[in-house]
Amino acid sequence: MNQQIEEELKLLKFQIKLLKMAVPNDDYPYFMYLLDHDITEKQSNLIKDILVILNIRNKTVFSEYKKGQPEIAEGLIEELNKFHINEQQLFSDEKPSYEEFEYYIKQFLPSHVNPIYLLQSLEKQSLFKNIAKYLLDNLTFKE
Repeated sequence: MNQQIEEELKLLKFQIKLLKMAVPNDDYPYFMYLLDHDITEKQSNLIKDILVILNIRNKTVFSEYKKGQPEIAEGLIEELNKFHINEQQLFSDEKPSYEEFEYYIKQFLPSHVNPIYLLQSLEKQSLFKNIAKYLLDNLTFKE
């Protein structure tokens, strides 16, 4: 890699480190989680899209909701297929589960990302708070 690009990358990493120190972690735990785990904007958007659908499924029958909102799945299906996520399962009428969420994110996030901590950070930052709490409350620990 060219020396100038290396120096610019080092500078950017240092600037991000400084910004992270300036922002209170307790105020933005989800954003800090994204930064700490090198989650890209595309991956973050996919997390959001999946949580939107799981949240809808938790509140109502998804097929009924989709009739009134057909654009809910536009563009998402193509992304899901890239990661071998079956859209029929995601768009089902079943209540969502923690295990289902865990399966989805393991398809496109780095292996070191812990789905429990991810959901906890969302809940603490009041993002997708209801579905995050629902999934965490319905978590079954395997022995």
